Amino acid sequence: RSRRAGRRTDGTCDHGGRRDHGLGLPRLRLSEGRVIKEFGLGLATAIFVDATIVRLVLVPATMGLIGEANWWFPHWLDRWLPRVHIDRIPAAGPDS
Repeated sequence: RSRRAGRRTDGTCDHGGRRDHGLGLPRLRLSEGRVIKEFGLGLATAIFVDATIVRLVLVPATMGLIGEANWWFPHWLDRWLPRVHIDRIPAAGPDS
């Protein structure tokens, strides 16, 4: 259920960015310089591979195989990072 909710909220922004780069970078192939053409082709290919193979095949398969270990977090890093509570509604204070 959480994966579906994440795709609904974050997926559109992420997909839009990949789409814009995927359509814009091949336009570098129209430039005069050979290095710029190679750069555009390389970046467009990398974005295409990331969007298809990595995010559609490898990530879901790995999450299915590893299961609960996907959410493992090192204890030393947990102690070092500050606590941020985004979902918590602040308590009503005297100013409210």
